[in-house]
Amino acid sequence: MFDPWTTLQELAENYQNIRDLPYLRPFQILSKLEVYKGSPITEDLERQGLLRWYGYSAKYAFLDPRIQNVYDATEVIMKLLHPSSSQFDLFRWGNLSFSEVDEWILKYFKEQLEEINRSFNRQALDLAIAIVDRQSSSSEPIPPAKLADQPLQREAEILNELALRKLSNLRGEALSHKEDMEAALIPAEAVELEKI
Repeated sequence: MFDPWTTLQELAENYQNIRDLPYLRPFQILSKLEVYKGSPITEDLERQGLLRWYGYSAKYAFLDPRIQNVYDATEVIMKLLHPSSSQFDLFRWGNLSFSEVDEWILKYFKEQLEEINRSFNRQALDLAIAIVDRQSSSSEPIPPAKLADQPLQREAEILNELALRKLSNLRGEALSHKEDMEAALIPAEAVELEKI
């Protein structure tokens, strides 16, 4: 998403294009090009004076200084969304041990889970797009604290809370469904035991 040559227009287009992807992980919009010593890109950045080395790691400056503020402001918002993002991640990885209720969700409530996740992703990207739009309105860098001001941070907090609440409600619905299904099976099992 981010590299030294990133423009505001590219960010806006990329955010819009990925907005409706299923199972997007919102914090992925903070991905940055990594540079490694000796690579052609690294050498190019060094020639342009855009790279600073810190031991074995390097940090580059963006050609457009406004991009760093957009990155920093977006990071503030994504950190506020992390609790709900991490909950969606729990469902994403099939190699993890799911709770019984979460397994039930994946088996019987997957469409509802996917819709909650898609809605969350769209709204998270809308917050990032708002940051880009704010910075695009000025040719001068706007401080991250103004790009991700208190009202925008509050929107992120509300989105996070609503997503967590929706997941909790879905877990409650799945648990209730599981208990109902298990209760319906008990008489059938009892009949089978009586035949023995």
